[in-house]
Amino acid sequence: MSKVYEIVTNQIINALEKGTVPWASPYVAGVKHQNLITKIPYHGVNIMLLGLVAQANGYQYPLWLTYNQAKQKGWHVKKGAKTAMVTFFKMYQPKIKDMADDDIADDDIAEEEETTKSIPVLRYYNVFNIAELDECDEIVNKKATETCKVVAISDLEKEYKIFLHTYISKEKIEYIENEINGLVSAYNPVKDRIRMSNVKPENFLQVLSHEVIHSTGHPKRLNRFAIDKFAETEEYSAEELVAEIGSCMMMAQAGLQPNIENSASYCNGWAEFLRDKKKAIVSASAKAEKACDFVVKVAGIKKLKEAV
Repeated sequence: MSKVYEIVTNQIINALEKGTVPWASPYVAGVKHQNLITKIPYHGVNIMLLGLVAQANGYQYPLWLTYNQAKQKGWHVKKGAKTAMVTFFKMYQPKIKDMADDDIADDDIAEEEETTKSIPVLRYYNVFNIAELDECDEIVNKKATETCKVVAISDLEKEYKIFLHTYISKEKIEYIENEINGLVSAYNPVKDRIRMSNVKPENFLQVLSHEVIHSTGHPKRLNRFAIDKFAETEEYSAEELVAEIGSCMMMAQAGLQPNIENSASYCNGWAEFLRDKKKAIVSASAKAEKACDFVVKVAGIKKLKEAV
């Protein structure tokens, strides 16, 4: 097990134990965390890792850079500055045992080629938020203010609801919205149906987003799960994590704050699950982001993906 997976998982578990839901606020002001110099946004679990550091330190802008990038610009990192972890996959080719050419048959060569294919290994490096630079005010005035725009929440909610229904319509997903007692909101993969029942108005978009993310896992879409195994305990828990993270990512990307109740049982339940599945959070984050991108592509609304 890679130590990086353990480090990442422990950070997420620590947040849950403190009553913070890491995926509830993956962006700042509806804008993706990105590298200040390259303008490239961060992806997957990095959205949560950076979001946690931003929340803990009250950072206003989702702009980050490495120490060397700051140094190359002639900027100065403050003494005792807080760092944040950014993960990435590096392709690694295992070493093969040295053997004399005369000792290797043609079949052995073919076998060696198969067993020495490059494999992805999780690695990490550290970044600083622009708030940790002495030149922060100067940078904000010139660049950061161009990144963050403000739009009325009511307008965002209307556009976001249209966005979700556009996806549902284009994918020909059966949609039922009612208040039948005893039924709960859910996605049924067998019938490819989303049912919205007994949802408080303030939670409606959050719940609908959750079910929409579930729908992307259908075999005819991203093929994330087998229909006949959707309700199995272990696989369902992993899929629930994807839907939890994905719905929050998608709402925050639209500039909306997910409405999650931070109950002790909720946080403890996910913490316990992640302790047993060290790679779960990295895998779920990547799948969640892929699901969000799929919905955006289908709905055809560029504004959401570009951030408002």
